[in-house]
Amino acid sequence: MLFNSLNYILLFLPAAAALYALIRAISVTSAKLFMIAASAYFYVYMTWSGAPVLALSCIISYSAYCLIRSGSHRKAALSVGVIANVLTLCALKYNHFIPAGASGAGDFLHAYGMPLAVSFFTFQQISFLVDAYKGKIGSVGIIDYLYYILFFPKMIAGPITRWNDLMPQTNSSEVVKSSMLLAGLTVISIGLFKKVVLSGLFARYADVGYAHTDTLSFIEAWVTTLSYTAQIYFDFSGYSDIAIGSALLLGIRLPDNFNSPYKAVNIRDFWNRWHISLSTWLRDYVYIPLGGSRKGLPRTISNLIITFLVSGAWHGSELNFIIWGLMHGVATAINVLWEKAGLSMPSLAGWLITFLFINFSWIPFRAESVQSAYEIFSAMVKPDAASFWQWAYRDPYNSWNLLKSVFTPNQITTYAAGYSLIVLCLVFTVKNTAQLIGAGRIGILRVILSGVALMTSLAFMFGGASAAAFIYAAF
Repeated sequence: MLFNSLNYILLFLPAAAALYALIRAISVTSAKLFMIAASAYFYVYMTWSGAPVLALSCIISYSAYCLIRSGSHRKAALSVGVIANVLTLCALKYNHFIPAGASGAGDFLHAYGMPLAVSFFTFQQISFLVDAYKGKIGSVGIIDYLYYILFFPKMIAGPITRWNDLMPQTNSSEVVKSSMLLAGLTVISIGLFKKVVLSGLFARYADVGYAHTDTLSFIEAWVTTLSYTAQIYFDFSGYSDIAIGSALLLGIRLPDNFNSPYKAVNIRDFWNRWHISLSTWLRDYVYIPLGGSRKGLPRTISNLIITFLVSGAWHGSELNFIIWGLMHGVATAINVLWEKAGLSMPSLAGWLITFLFINFSWIPFRAESVQSAYEIFSAMVKPDAASFWQWAYRDPYNSWNLLKSVFTPNQITTYAAGYSLIVLCLVFTVKNTAQLIGAGRIGILRVILSGVALMTSLAFMFGGASAAAFIYAAF
């Protein structure tokens, strides 16, 4: 049951929100039990095969928590809990490194595959155990624990939520305020429009280009990569908007996950704006425990690179993701050295360099292989004047034959230019979702525009637009 499906938008979410509100007015504990059941149904509806792993992870992690709270063998309990979660993630995500037939366990892992949301719920379990060990979390009953792990709006792809950010909000029996309901509907409408309309349109260009990296010209390569840069932003921020909006309908505020990342003026600024819940998790549970910036400059640089390599490995087991993580680690290290040297540059130049780097870094992230990434890199740095002249002046509608399967030839240039303008207008000038609802009051114009966005998205969905999975749901 994808967030961008009619079943979720028109059936499951309204029913869950209404029943949760009714039950919570009578009994908070009963409402929590209902949410656990609804969230379990939501997960099993999408993938029953992942349920045993999720259940086992919860049993091990909660048992480790109980030992930590008991005061006996606290450090050993923390180590066992964290290692169990890390090994679970590695065994399921990296099982293709085990040769087929090498062992019975290896064959089982090959057949089992990677459960949905395993990267997210293991990181959440780890942060829970570490925070409990540090005394940041008090006594937690099994009902509250399961609510925290299973809460369906953030379960599949975040935001990765800390205990103290989520659970204190669940003990109120008050009716959800109308302003929160309106904000939730507004955010869901924006997120759905991002995913169904904008991400879906750019995906057509990106998918065709990345499927034919060995034949792309200079211009085709740039259009392909810029299309994916737009696609992944609208896809993932759209998912986060729907998750945050869904939680608001339930009276819960989840942390913001995006803050106009493509407006960043340097790479550190980008990571303060992109997938914020992951970047802060890596900072608090990887970078700082490694020593952070407290051990001198060489150690700071190595800690940064290690942290981003962990980020790459968390996203996927392929070498492409390690390269992506290494690129960001090195870029962030250069950023730190630049600032330590007291150097600066105009904001516009910093933004342009950052945006171009981000666009380049998405290539290994999206490419099917290192070879494909190399091919598209090569095409992007080898301008072909003759090809450009033909594309821009002589034969603009037939220049990219690959896209004939997507649009008729006389639409290619028109749509490409139109979508590019949409990206520039929306990403670089329009306020982001958090800013639109941050003031607490949503004006009538924003309500109308949100309604138009929702109706447009529903028209696409009723018109046969397939409910494509969100990119980050695969992690």
